[in-house]
Amino acid sequence: SPMERSGLFLIGKWSKRQGAEDGYLCMTAFRVPQYHAVYIPEGTIHSDDFLQGSWKTILPTTAKEINRVRICAESSTDNEGGYL
Repeated sequence: SPMERSGLFLIGKWSKRQGAEDGYLCMTAFRVPQYHAVYIPEGTIHSDDFLQGSWKTILPTTAKEINRVRICAESSTDNEGGYL
């Protein structure tokens, strides 16, 4: 079906347990139907790397630059461990 061929879109947010100093990353993935759009506000943790097929991306003319980042645990001391 077209939904199965669309791949997955990931979105997440940092969350804190009540009374805890450390936080954790909550993530979910969902399918986007063909010919539909998803609005993602600036600064939103997300990944479209798992979408399949051709997709159009529209950026505002005020967009600064597009950044790709690795999200690491604070305790990570090397490049092998600690990546979330």
